[in-house]
Amino acid sequence: MAGPASAEPITLLVSPNLLSGSPGGTLTFTGQITNQTGAVLNASDLFFNFNGFDPAVLTLTQLVGDPDFSLPNNTISQVTNLFSVTIAANVAPGTYTFEAFIQDINNTFSNTVTINVTVAGAAVPEPSAVFLLTTGLSAFGTAFLRRHKYRRKVRNN
Repeated sequence: MAGPASAEPITLLVSPNLLSGSPGGTLTFTGQITNQTGAVLNASDLFFNFNGFDPAVLTLTQLVGDPDFSLPNNTISQVTNLFSVTIAANVAPGTYTFEAFIQDINNTFSNTVTINVTVAGAAVPEPSAVFLLTTGLSAFGTAFLRRHKYRRKVRNN
């Protein structure tokens, strides 16, 4: 027989928990926080903890608490900015995973959420249209001049 379901005093919902970006870009993760601690919390009372990431690849910055808001007991916050992820400029394409959870000033912990950051390959720059047009006109002009010189030479002989 199953026991009663237990809820975390603080619940973290990151939605979506997968974002895609390019090397050198910054992504902002949003979500909601549920407070069932029995006390009123302010967003500035919450602190993110991140596990399992390479700081040479991803830089994580807490955003919750700026601006500060009140979160009464037994309420769910509005969708808010939780944290941002800055991707290093030299990162290889792929998916990078880490875990996030929050705690309050009373050391109450939330559930752990797995976060995925997909890094797309760097875009291959295409030749500019002006460069292509100039190259084409230059080739056309060179061929025209050569033909013109050849005809002149044939007439003079």
